[in-house]
Amino acid sequence: MESCIDHAIRLPMKQNSLTVLSIVALSSTLLLSCARHNPLTGQSNGSPANTKAEDSLTLTSFQQIQGTPYLLAQLSEQDPESRLSSYESSDRIGQTRNLVFLNANSLTSHRLFQTNTFVILNTTQYTHQKTKVDGQPTPTTSEGVTQWIVYQVLKQDTNGNGQLDQTDHRTIGISDAAGQGYTEVLTGVSQFFGETMAESGKLVLVYTQDGVKRVSIVDLKSRRIAVTKAMVNLGVSSQ
Repeated sequence: MESCIDHAIRLPMKQNSLTVLSIVALSSTLLLSCARHNPLTGQSNGSPANTKAEDSLTLTSFQQIQGTPYLLAQLSEQDPESRLSSYESSDRIGQTRNLVFLNANSLTSHRLFQTNTFVILNTTQYTHQKTKVDGQPTPTTSEGVTQWIVYQVLKQDTNGNGQLDQTDHRTIGISDAAGQGYTEVLTGVSQFFGETMAESGKLVLVYTQDGVKRVSIVDLKSRRIAVTKAMVNLGVSSQ
């Protein structure tokens, strides 16, 4: 099949009717026409132009999970102006999109989630609480072996503003220290007021869900909610 360029070259070259300049101008017009009809013009190897490249994510330094052979690192955006930051160790790290667990013995590794589209707001490690001589429980920050990790995760743009931020509903999930067995115990949390280990393996969560402020005890071993109660009426117009 004769191309546009071939056609341009074979144009009758009658100098008494067309000057050389006219031939060049006409050939340029035909070449431009070819480019306009080329379906590959302006594409970059078929890659979607509006897809966010995962090259924008960076792996942070691994930190040991207390009392275990496991190491934990974040897969985060390099965005110093991000509205959220799960960790404050570096102001160059923005939203945390995933966590990477590494077994120092077997050298195997895995991600917490199979997708990098979520935002992890917070992670908290919990150990079995020991007791002091006087019988009082020690703080959860005392030395021990981490048994569970509790996560606050944003999975959906629930307010429709086009981004994942602290105004979206949270999901509360739990895994073991190796990042295995991730289980979601709460979804649709619109406000989160705090968490604490009341006794070994019993985590107290305070939050708002479906417009009601609630308090729940989560059994970390079974990864289930054991008890939930509504909070006392606060005596204000908007609770």
